[in-house]
Amino acid sequence: MSLLRTACLLTLLFALSGCQLFDSRTYPLYGPESIASLQPAVLMIDREASLSLEISEVIENYTRLLPMLKDPETQMKVLHRLADLKLQKGELLMAEQAVDELDIAITAYLGLLEKYPDREDNDHVLYQLAKTYELKGLRDQHLKILTRIAEQYPGSNYYAEVQFRRGEILFTDELYRLAEQAFSAVILTEAPKEESPFLANAHYMQGWSLFKQAKYSLALVSYSRVLDLLLSQDSADQDKASALVANQHQTLVEDLMRVMSLSFSYLGGAESLGALFAETGQRHYEHVVYSSYADFLLNKEQFSDAVLVYKNYIARQPLSLWSPKYQMQIITVLVHAGFKKDIYPEKVRFVETYGLGSEFWQTHAPKPEPEGATDSLGYTKEQLEPLLKELADRHYVKAGQLRKAAKKRSASKQKTLDEYTLSARYNRAFTETFPNHSDLPERLVLLAESETQLSHFPEAISAFERAGYEFSEFSGRSDAAYASVLLYDDYLKSIKALPKDKLPTEQEARQALLESLSIKREQAQMRFVDIHKQDNRAVPVLYLVSSEYFDRKDYQGALPLAQRLIDWPTSFEGAPKLDKQTLLESSLIKAHSLYALNDFVLSEGAYQEVLTQMPAKDKRRAATIESLAASVFKQAEAKLADGQTLLAVDEFLRVGLVAPTSTLRASAEYDAAGYLIELKEWHRAIDVISDFRKRYPKHNLLDTLPAKMALAYRETEQWEAAAGELRIMRKLAKTEQEKQDIQFIVAELYDKADNKKEAILSYRLYANTYAEPADVYMEVTHRLAQLYKETDKPLKRRFWLAKQMKKVDSLGDAADDRMRFLAAGAASVLANDAFIQYKRIKLKLPLNETMIKKTKALEKAMKAYQKTASYGVSQFSTEAGYRMADIYAQLSRDLMDSDRPTGLNELELEQYEILLEEQAYPFEDSAIEIHEQNSSRSWIGIYDDWVQNSFDALKELLPGRYDKPELKSEIIYDLY
Repeated sequence: MSLLRTACLLTLLFALSGCQLFDSRTYPLYGPESIASLQPAVLMIDREASLSLEISEVIENYTRLLPMLKDPETQMKVLHRLADLKLQKGELLMAEQAVDELDIAITAYLGLLEKYPDREDNDHVLYQLAKTYELKGLRDQHLKILTRIAEQYPGSNYYAEVQFRRGEILFTDELYRLAEQAFSAVILTEAPKEESPFLANAHYMQGWSLFKQAKYSLALVSYSRVLDLLLSQDSADQDKASALVANQHQTLVEDLMRVMSLSFSYLGGAESLGALFAETGQRHYEHVVYSSYADFLLNKEQFSDAVLVYKNYIARQPLSLWSPKYQMQIITVLVHAGFKKDIYPEKVRFVETYGLGSEFWQTHAPKPEPEGATDSLGYTKEQLEPLLKELADRHYVKAGQLRKAAKKRSASKQKTLDEYTLSARYNRAFTETFPNHSDLPERLVLLAESETQLSHFPEAISAFERAGYEFSEFSGRSDAAYASVLLYDDYLKSIKALPKDKLPTEQEARQALLESLSIKREQAQMRFVDIHKQDNRAVPVLYLVSSEYFDRKDYQGALPLAQRLIDWPTSFEGAPKLDKQTLLESSLIKAHSLYALNDFVLSEGAYQEVLTQMPAKDKRRAATIESLAASVFKQAEAKLADGQTLLAVDEFLRVGLVAPTSTLRASAEYDAAGYLIELKEWHRAIDVISDFRKRYPKHNLLDTLPAKMALAYRETEQWEAAAGELRIMRKLAKTEQEKQDIQFIVAELYDKADNKKEAILSYRLYANTYAEPADVYMEVTHRLAQLYKETDKPLKRRFWLAKQMKKVDSLGDAADDRMRFLAAGAASVLANDAFIQYKRIKLKLPLNETMIKKTKALEKAMKAYQKTASYGVSQFSTEAGYRMADIYAQLSRDLMDSDRPTGLNELELEQYEILLEEQAYPFEDSAIEIHEQNSSRSWIGIYDDWVQNSFDALKELLPGRYDKPELKSEIIYDLY
């Protein structure tokens, strides 16, 4: 044989020497469910693939090779391989066709064992022999050879497989205790290895062997070892066993779950699962076992037991990602089973245990889930969505029912509040869990309504505001926003209703809270108006804000809001027309605010606009007219402040034009009159005051007008009219002094008006009433005397002249020069009257009789002139001196010019003449003496007509002394 052919044969020899010859068998998967009939599932043991060369060709090659071999060891190996190949060929043929081949293999193996009994690798020959017996169906010989291998070759590479095959045969023969031992030997051998084709199956069959012996707890431990090997950590995200293993193991694992479920049931049910994992320790596939057992129970309609299984898992693994799924399974089972009363608590438990704020969520949310795992948190959220809605709605409806039936029963009220609390809790959980959900705005509204019923105003407001402003497509957004606005009122009322605390710090804190809430309330109101301006409630809200600004005297804030209301119909497209009442109220706020801000020009126009809108029967109309008048009045005051007094007067008078019925009109016109007086616009002032008197005949300022009118009349020289005003003033005067002063002015004014009658009456009233002050009294009586002179009433004149003298005489030294002057003048007049009376008496016969009258008249006149001179007024003293001298001179002349008695002779007549001269000369001497005294006043600088008259009289009486020609020295100027 060539070298190449030999190499090929050797290659084939070595390649085929490692092949296993046992094939797998198939067992029925399920049978009748009794322990005796239960059988394990098919076990798939990995086999090496056959070579692609035809076995017959290989056998032929080995047969040709055998004679060529000289070495006995090599010959033995070739013979061994020929036996193996014939065995393999027999396996490939039908049993009927393979008998001869298998018999040849058996003979060959037995021959090898007999020829080489102590050969080290006889375990392989025995292994092949056992396989051959198996193929021929010789079970006893097969088991016997397997037992021989196990006993004689415990270290053989075939040991694990041999024991496993032994266990299978023993299990089939219902020798479960021996089968358990065989499988245990496999486990003991294979456990240390990293990979073993027998270990998982050995645990599996060991479990079955224990199960058949009713050792269920031990069986379950064995089954768990199978799961340890087949279910990897990475595949632990499925809850069905079939989805966790490769196709070749699916039947095995499914059967495993079935038998484990039976074992759990035999051990008492759900509690046994906990006992198993307490024995084995926590396993990553626990949820699979629980789920499979629960499914097993559900298939048998053991609903309560299935629920208990789920609950036990959840209790054992509360933070497991599978717990929420099994909690939902509990709910599903209860619904399916019709256990209605148990459903609600389980739904609550799901929400409370797996909600967003739960420990479960906090544990898992930050961590990524295993790669390839289902989204457990996503699943949980999917379940929370309907559950939270359902629970929230359930309690909301219940609360509404209780509230409707509660009336005034406190217990029912508390139950109602409890229901609202739960509804709020679940709706809040929904909003937090599903911040982007399409139903979020509706949930926010329900949350807000529940919080409102609980008086949780901040929370309710926040929820309403979110619903009202964060969701543009939400149809109820404006209602929600409006509700948030209204809630601020309730919130503020609740704060104000709190018991007042005596501690200042807490009072301050409460006040600060109220102020803060008021600001937020206003911001909420304006936000509603700005964003939901299309809403019909925007206008009332805006008006409310405007009026509140106005009520707290924030006119800067109220004004633009009121203007915005007025402009509302044109402020945006589709804006509704403002109702008349709101327009009127807004216009009033605008006008009042402008007035308060001192913008009186604009406030005037605003008030006029208000009056055009305000119904005639509106009770505020009169007040509005007053405000209009006040706006004009204030404009007048502003002009006064700017120094534009005349323009201010025009504004004051304009009050009556724009608001003729205003009560302020009188004040305005009164002030106008006063300022016209100040400006000396006398005629305009008179007109204004005259109109004022006609228009307001009972005005309380009427009493102040006479003084103004009197001044205006005096300045326009309407004296009599001025006096008439002063007479009114005198009647109104409070004190006698005022009356006295006014009376004097009245008399003067009538005097100026040349109304002598009224002047006399006025002066006379003054003189008869007021003797003091003396100087004024003297002037008044002096003027009275003059007026009586002018009206040709001498007696009345002399009466008041005498009054003057009497007054000065009573004053003595207290009288001043003017008073003495007037008294002297009065005395002079009276003295002149006496002098005239004296002159009128003629000396007639009988001389004695007329002389007596003349002498009395002389004495009276002399006394009168002496009285005149006694006042020491030179003007009248010189006159008195002259008159007294003239009286004596006149008497002297009258004596000489008197009638002579008839019947006297010449002598008697001469003697009579001498007698008359003797009587007349003394009087002439007295006249000269008095004239000289009077003329001597010139020496002291007193020189008037009366002094001159005295000098003239002296020239006549003493011409020799007083009638000398005046000597004048002539000055000659020499001209050189």
